[in-house]
Amino acid sequence: MKKKKPHTSRSCNFRLTGNTSILIGIYIMIGAVITKTLVSDDFESSWLSFIPRENVKYSIAAVLILVLFTSLLTLFLKAKENVNELGFILWNETTKKSVWQIVILFLFGFIVANKLYNLNYEDMVTPMFLFGYGILVSLLNYTKYKSLYLFALICSLIGVVAFFFPAYWFVALMLLGLNHIIHGIIHRS
Repeated sequence: MKKKKPHTSRSCNFRLTGNTSILIGIYIMIGAVITKTLVSDDFESSWLSFIPRENVKYSIAAVLILVLFTSLLTLFLKAKENVNELGFILWNETTKKSVWQIVILFLFGFIVANKLYNLNYEDMVTPMFLFGYGILVSLLNYTKYKSLYLFALICSLIGVVAFFFPAYWFVALMLLGLNHIIHGIIHRS
């Protein structure tokens, strides 16, 4: 059995390409549909009517956490597959630093979103998330792929449009999911 070696390159870890990006896009779209159902006027007649109306905020938070968890799990499983093929060790100083950056930035995003919601600026949650997500992807583009910068720019632009048209938050999230799917199809390996 070959001994696995540590590496410092981030290029084979946590890549947003191919099936990974497609799956994350699908998770985002499913999360958007569930969230739309939770906040809709005909909530009582929906398939989620068993959730008390006063717990909707927590249900939305649970959906967001579930989408985040499944997305990170998908990234992790694909990264594990990549490093196994290359004979590297997945958990090294570089990848641990990347994971902590992602977790801290998403926790910060959840805190800001919760604060906006509590101040009755819930229309700003989706634009803030989309713009922040674009910046996050850009900051975590260690490999400097131009296509990933374009992907991040599109995410941020969707956020800017959602800022000016906050009623279309659902469409903006669906566009984010579609952006992931298209990016994944273009970058299938």
